[in-house]
Order: sequence, then structure tokens, then C-alpha cells
Amino acid sequence: MRKLPLPYRYMIDEFLTPSFHFSISEYEVHRVHDLHGHEFFEMEIILDGRGTQILNGESSPLAPGAIYLLTPVDFHTIIPEPRFPLRLINLKFTEEWLDEELRLFLFQQPNRISIRCEDTLLAGIELECQRLLAECAESRIGKNQAIRATLNRMLVDILRSCPTDPKALFKHPRVDVPEWTQLRKALHYIDYHFREPITLQQAAALTPWSPNYFSEKFSKVIGQSFQMYLQEKRLQFAHRLLLNSSLPMTEIGLASGFNSLSYFIRCFKSKYGLSPKAARHAK
Repeated sequence: MRKLPLPYRYMIDEFLTPSFHFSISEYEVHRVHDLHGHEFFEMEIILDGRGTQILNGESSPLAPGAIYLLTPVDFHTIIPEPRFPLRLINLKFTEEWLDEELRLFLFQQPNRISIRCEDTLLAGIELECQRLLAECAESRIGKNQAIRATLNRMLVDILRSCPTDPKALFKHPRVDVPEWTQLRKALHYIDYHFREPITLQQAAALTPWSPNYFSEKFSKVIGQSFQMYLQEKRLQFAHRLLLNSSLPMTEIGLASGFNSLSYFIRCFKSKYGLSPKAARHAK
């Protein structure tokens, strides 16, 4: 995997050690956590305190009962209010802990999960977290299976509480096309790994088709070529990062999946009509 520039490198080196799979902890946040992203999933449950989160450039309040899930293509800033530190439960996990269908649901929804829990749901989630803490503290038969089942059950409960129409989570503009079911895994892979050097052959290997046939079907079902779809994902990410950070252009390009600054600038200008530097000054 490509070594990403700061702020991503710090988070990767700290948590994605060879032994990292799953962690859960409870702690307080007293200071601003500057803009950062992760190469893993992170879920946080606010138990006490007040503050603000800026997720992918969108600001939202943090208060007891707030729950949010960050995927590997999100970045955020946490700002606790003075005198009201945030006490929270933090879960970090890699994608192998998620049921395959659940992973697809998480990426298909139009917005990232961010909800405010009612008392009953929050109490249930806290109980699930206690189960996870107990499982992590001991080595017992079926430990991994218990963690996986508890985590997936908790995420399903949270998904069901999202304000979006639940049926919308499972729809796609071209879901009526039979080939869509064959493309789901490949699309999920692209959505999850677009900042890495993905090839058409890698994506095609997740379908029953040859690379050439995959390319043809991808363009027909999605409405644009594999390379254009991949580039759109990278440019959208770069644009959000550009407007919400002070990172140098080279680091933004690399963090978004572009191999060179000149190519990044050319693609960005073609899509947005401005160079990255001009777009930052115009915000």
C-alpha cells in the first residue's frame, strides 16, 4: 500500500501495526483533534460533553448520544467545547470484521452514518460495547466470532436508526440492470481503495468476467469508463481535502491517488475549471 502523506501517515503508523485488527477504548478529548483520516473504520459514541465535528467539510454538533462512523475515505476534525471535554467510546476495526453485505450497505448509502441516539438505543449500544470490551480483555473460545457478531449487530441497529429511508440504502441508479449484482464487489473495492494504485484487472478479478468484458459492462451499467469513475472518486476526495485543509498540493494529490503533481493539476483543472491553488483561494 502506498505510504500516504501526513496527516494520514501518523494514523496509519499508530494503529495499523501487523497485529492490529480491532480495538475498543473509552477516553476523554480535551483538545482539538486536527484534521486526520484513517486507513480503517472508526466509530465513536459520545457519552458526555459537548463539541463540534467537521466531517468531510460538513460541521455537526457533538453531544451525548451522538454516534458517527468514519470509513477509510473520510477525514474529520474534533473540537471539544472549553470546560466540556468529550467522553466517548472509540472503536477501530478493519474491513475483515464486517459482513460482506454490510460493507456494501455502508458504502451504498448517500451520506456517512452520523446520528443522535435516543435513550433506549444508546443504552443498548453501550451494553454491546461492554460485551466487546469484555471479549477483548479475555482469550476465550470463539472470541473473534463474538466480536464480529456483536460489532455487525450494533452497526445494523445504527443503520436502521439513520434518518434516510432504509430502502434507499440498498438502491443504485441502475440496480434494475442484471449486471449490477456482478459489479457490486468491484464497485465496493474501488470506493474503498481508490487512493491506491487500482488496475482494471484487479477490479475485474472480483467479477466473473474477463478484463475486456468487465470494461465493457462497467461502462454500460455505470455510464462511464472504469478509469473515469476511478478518477472522479479521486478528484472528489482531493477537492474536499483541498477546501478543508492547508496541506500542500503535492500531498493532497498523493493522498488522493495521483502519482504526480502535474497530472493531478491537469485532471483537477479539467473537472473544476480552476487549478487546485486557484480553487483553494476562491473558496
